[in-house]
Amino acid sequence: MKKMIKKGYTIEVTSWENDGDNYRTKSITVDTKELAEAISEMCNEIFISCNNGEKGIGNLMDDEEDEAAKVIIPFMKEHPVLYNNEILNDEELVGVCMSYNDKLMGGSECYYSRVMEKCTVTYQSEDISSEEITFS
Repeated sequence: MKKMIKKGYTIEVTSWENDGDNYRTKSITVDTKELAEAISEMCNEIFISCNNGEKGIGNLMDDEEDEAAKVIIPFMKEHPVLYNNEILNDEELVGVCMSYNDKLMGGSECYYSRVMEKCTVTYQSEDISSEEITFS
């Protein structure tokens, strides 16, 4: 089976929900260092747990959208590279943030957001194709 590693900055996120259930790792690749850095900051400041004194949105319940918006909107306004410097209203800013959230961590049945456990960024200067092999 062939695997393609795309040129650019790959952000890989490991996340979980509830009390450490349902671990998942997902990734996206972007073209610029500035965007990769802003996404990494978003993961480390917004997608962290809302518990234990942390101020993130991870593990907020579905009905806590207003609490999430209070965390998301100021961050998004400080990082316009996340939405191509377009003029967006607060609801649209939350939507952009949650689009990244979904791409990097996926949805949850009961929670507004999963919890980001680990975020890593790697850079690849060109596309690379590799082939997975198995030994019997």
